[in-house]
Amino acid sequence: MRTVNVVFAGVGGQGVILASDMLCALLLAKDLDVKKSEIRGMSQRGGSVVSEVRFGARVCAPVIPDGEIDYLLSFDRNEGARFRPQVRRADGVFELEPWELGRLPSEKVANVALLVKFLAPFARPPGGGPASPPVDPASPRIDPASPLTVTREEILELVRAAVPPKHVEMNLATASVFLDGP
Repeated sequence: MRTVNVVFAGVGGQGVILASDMLCALLLAKDLDVKKSEIRGMSQRGGSVVSEVRFGARVCAPVIPDGEIDYLLSFDRNEGARFRPQVRRADGVFELEPWELGRLPSEKVANVALLVKFLAPFARPPGGGPASPPVDPASPRIDPASPLTVTREEILELVRAAVPPKHVEMNLATASVFLDGP
């Protein structure tokens, strides 16, 4: 299994660190080797926040080499634009579109929404059938042995465990928007 590289890019206050921590928790629970690095900069003043997550059978370093980003989760289009040229494939970029933001109960849950949008194509039904078909047939998302195979319940449990109790219901409703489709 090759190392998979994910970049979370946004600005302070968008939940970039929480979303990357959630992905790391999910991957660690699956006994994968996970390395993470983050750059917070002026995050408390709306500055750049970048978190790099690498995972696989064995990962040696936390920093992603130039041009080797598999997936970019862009919480802010300007910050995401800085990393787009380094993404290996067009279907590796995840952003919330304006119409998707309009479906959320609050803009405060956009971080969980983007993470679940990223995880949803990897979700397998409870019986263990195939994951949702990817946009690109050459995508690593169709690999039945993909380290990103998860169930809907694992995603919902991740949300329950990671967000403060008073925000759980709103975040679960948000997750359902992307797990259950339009």
